[in-house]
Amino acid sequence: MAYSATQYSRILKNWRVCLRVVIIMTFAPQQIAHADTVTLINGDHFTGKLMEQAGGRLVFRTEYAGVIRVKWKHVKSLKTEQPALLLFDNGDTKSVVSVEITGQDVTYLDSGDRQLHTMDAEVIVGISPESWLANESGEWSGFANLSVKSDRGNGDADYVDLDADITYRRRSDRFRLGSEWEHAPKW
Repeated sequence: MAYSATQYSRILKNWRVCLRVVIIMTFAPQQIAHADTVTLINGDHFTGKLMEQAGGRLVFRTEYAGVIRVKWKHVKSLKTEQPALLLFDNGDTKSVVSVEITGQDVTYLDSGDRQLHTMDAEVIVGISPESWLANESGEWSGFANLSVKSDRGNGDADYVDLDADITYRRRSDRFRLGSEWEHAPKW
């Protein structure tokens, strides 16, 4: 079968479009849709990523509203699709594949035995807490300041001031070291 130049041009154009679509679909970034879901007592729903639940607040990140902080007492249910760490009131932690909290019950899929477990929500004090709060590792924080001042005029004066503070914090304890040093000429 012979094609005319116009028909051949159309066929070639359609193939180019198909080839572009295939290339775009092949090399486009693939994102797996994992979304955690929060339902509030008033019926509002949020989808996004659970950041943590600790201190009576749920911290949740959404694409459309950024970081949302909600008082835990206003949460009706929470369902995660990503692994999380549960922190219990006795200080123990449990690594879970998913967790669903509805009312006073918590159902989670244990990452160790791959079994579903249900328990009272009152014994959980945190979900995916910061590592220092779960006693996995401590958190270091601190600062150091140095100030040097030189005054020249009727009287010459040089001042040096140094202060520092370092804190190491875990769930059960906190260590703090602070220091301050000043040097000024005697008048």
